[in-house]
Amino acid sequence: MSAIKFENVNFGYHNQNLIIEDLNLEIKRGKYTVLLGHNGSGKSTIAKLAIGLLECKKGSIFVDDILLNEENLNKIRSKVAIVFQNPDNQFIGATVRDDMAFGLENKCVDTNLMDGIIEEYASKVNMQKFLDAEPTNLSGGQKQRVAIAGVLAMQPDILILDEATSMLDPVGKKEIFEVIKDLKQKRSDMTILSITHNIDEALFADEIIILNNGKVVKVGNPSEILYDNELLTKNALEAPFIVQLEESLNKAGIKVKQTLDVKELVKQL
Repeated sequence: MSAIKFENVNFGYHNQNLIIEDLNLEIKRGKYTVLLGHNGSGKSTIAKLAIGLLECKKGSIFVDDILLNEENLNKIRSKVAIVFQNPDNQFIGATVRDDMAFGLENKCVDTNLMDGIIEEYASKVNMQKFLDAEPTNLSGGQKQRVAIAGVLAMQPDILILDEATSMLDPVGKKEIFEVIKDLKQKRSDMTILSITHNIDEALFADEIIILNNGKVVKVGNPSEILYDNELLTKNALEAPFIVQLEESLNKAGIKVKQTLDVKELVKQL
């Protein structure tokens, strides 16, 4: 079953050439999918098309088997939440608490439960001390944490992360991924689409889609994609550090089994 499906979708900005042409793309329901591609490959355009911020010139888009059109737009947006690369575009409330409450109010969450939910998810991203702060006074990384917390608190059926951790340092990225993985374990039916050029994020995926020039190049699991150096190089991508380490060790005569698990790799040495 598909959470998001593009059928022969075309899109171009204004009078420019098409940047997405006859795109067929399927994001499977209940899976953690990573859409990988270099800058300019069309990744963010796909995110905006999927939630109706942009309208395709040709073709059809389905979200949870519902045709994306003006009539169904509100129904679809009730199922999908997105975190953009620039969190400034998402803030509405005067404080962090108000901003997180706004999303919960739209989901008709019981007001008696809101404070507990807000504090729970703010704590998950280490922003509980900033609930009464104005979003404009936060750093870029803090804003991104708040945006992610607000979206996760709504527990959407479909979560889209559009370069959502780009402003975070490596420790912050790891913390956020742990939160997302924990949420996914608790809600196995939840669909996560992470759109990124950071290939290390693909280590957590159930499925990886490689995008180049608005077209799907290949779909596969992490082992199929991340060890294919020829595929990655052709699409201006590099293998994750763990894969490069394994290959270097094997070339040096230290034989290790193919693995995407750092702990497992260390055990083999």
